[in-house]
Amino acid sequence: MERSRNASPVLVRTESFAHVPDTALSDGTAILLGTRGGVSMSAQFKAAQAAVFNGLYRHRKRLLWLGLAVISGVAVAGWSVWGDKRTAHVATAPAWHVATSTPLPAQTTPEALALFRQECEAMAARRLYQQARKNCQRFTADPALAGQAHAVLAALLGAPPRQDLDAAVAHAHKATALGDARGALILALFMLSGHVDDWSVEQAQQLLERAQRQGVAAAERYLQTLALEQGCSGQAALKPMGVPLFCGARAEVLQQLQSRGMRHRLHQEDEWRDELMPGDAINAASVDLHFDVDPQEQLPRLARMRYVFDAGPQGSMVRWRELFDSLSSRYGQPGTLQRGQQAAWPMGDGTLVRLSREADQCIVAYEHLARLKQREAHLALVQDGLRQARLLAQAHAL
Repeated sequence: MERSRNASPVLVRTESFAHVPDTALSDGTAILLGTRGGVSMSAQFKAAQAAVFNGLYRHRKRLLWLGLAVISGVAVAGWSVWGDKRTAHVATAPAWHVATSTPLPAQTTPEALALFRQECEAMAARRLYQQARKNCQRFTADPALAGQAHAVLAALLGAPPRQDLDAAVAHAHKATALGDARGALILALFMLSGHVDDWSVEQAQQLLERAQRQGVAAAERYLQTLALEQGCSGQAALKPMGVPLFCGARAEVLQQLQSRGMRHRLHQEDEWRDELMPGDAINAASVDLHFDVDPQEQLPRLARMRYVFDAGPQGSMVRWRELFDSLSSRYGQPGTLQRGQQAAWPMGDGTLVRLSREADQCIVAYEHLARLKQREAHLALVQDGLRQARLLAQAHAL
């Protein structure tokens, strides 16, 4: 476990949101199905290993960056944000290579570039983690290729199963400083996913605009997302603490809550969950945030925020009535009511306020119904992607 970002030094978290990259297997996998040390592999073993890779190819759309990730999130950026088409040979045309408007430095020879793509990009695209990290690190000493190498390392280290977000963010900063367009995109996604301490929406937007100008097509989609967020903020029907929390990405949600006195306690990657200490913001025992990560957008969005109130076995009914009266005064009569147990106030934009009593606790939840409905399916996709990635690594080791 590592120290939580946006938290006090004594608090901890697990890995952050991130996804496995959407990387289609290329014809280069045939290398793994041939011979080892000059000795032919048995037909039975070849067939078993081929079955693994066929399964991976069938599920290639599930190998999603989460993410920054990941992790989660992030994703974190992964390779799917740079390319949509499966390439014929990953060594010469990696799926996530992006043409930019900035020409390659004059000192970059075709031979050096081909070697970089084969030994760094191709190894990363095939998720050969140790080999890719070692090879890409070597290219960071080459002035002509250092920016690209740092960008690959940022994506590689920002995704599970071997995530190192501190190193990934550092590589994204270096790639951006060296003028790499993909590095700028990754750094922007790290910011929006909540993995960069010193950040702002304006900074993320500037990085995306820079990446767009240099030819990264995915940057346009994220710029459109930021524009939609501004419209959402003005139209949101549900604003806990006066803030449209369901409009922004995870970093914006945490920033808004922390500015109101809440402290980040921990993050659970396997559940896409954050926990905060309410402080003086509200008289609750804890605040739980549950996020969803749509694989099409790859940014963590709030699906549910819960205030948990400890009332004790004798006081839970009294506490429930107090909370019910407070919510009714703000949102009117509930749409559904089971007095003393639960009540719900549906909003016109697909969100809902829910009050419930569980044993000696009372819970006030603010929910985005569509995201909650999709959340378990999206989590299952990510877990399946991680399992497939482990199979790929195991198949390569065998």
